[in-house]
Amino acid sequence: MIHDRQLYVQDQFVRQNLPYTFHPHARKESNCYYPVLEQGRYLYFEILSEDKDPDLAIAMGLMGGVVGSAFGTTLTPPDMIRSSVVFDTHTRQFFGIDTWKDFQFFMNSAFPDHNYTTTSGQPKPEEVRHMIENLNKL
Repeated sequence: MIHDRQLYVQDQFVRQNLPYTFHPHARKESNCYYPVLEQGRYLYFEILSEDKDPDLAIAMGLMGGVVGSAFGTTLTPPDMIRSSVVFDTHTRQFFGIDTWKDFQFFMNSAFPDHNYTTTSGQPKPEEVRHMIENLNKL
């Protein structure tokens, strides 16, 4: 969906297309839209999890739409977990990135001729966004 020249993705559609192993505590029945933060071959955006603050998740579900998206993304409390999601527009695949291993899986899928290895742990969304921004410049 495009609103005010900003591309948004619908939460339900994304969750239906992500691997079942991704983010088991993520909100299930949401009607929110999330803004695409990086565009190019790879679309990058972030989705919220409800395992830290269920009250905010309920409020987000009630608000829904662009308003819910704006509040959910810009006013997300620091203790809320955000997950990075990448959509490869060429292969039409979604990749959920909660760990560096998830990012490694994405890189190995997108660039099979390049042996990409990472450390373990959870990357910050800003780190993943920066890497996707650089990949879109290639």
